[in-house]
Amino acid sequence: MASSNTPDQITTMDPCEEVAPALRHLPLVESTDLFGDKREVQISHRGEIYRLRITAQQKLILTK
Repeated sequence: MASSNTPDQITTMDPCEEVAPALRHLPLVESTDLFGDKREVQISHRGEIYRLRITAQQKLILTK
């Protein structure tokens, strides 16, 4: 008997399962841990300041 995909049968995947196998060894940081309740953070890298922000479409943009 074939089952149908009703909403109560759909489960979300663990974020680690969605990552390509070659990348699973890398640390996973949740964006909420970086941003908190803000939409933009500054990142210092080798003496340069970068801005990481969440767009209106919920994408991430990194700029120098």
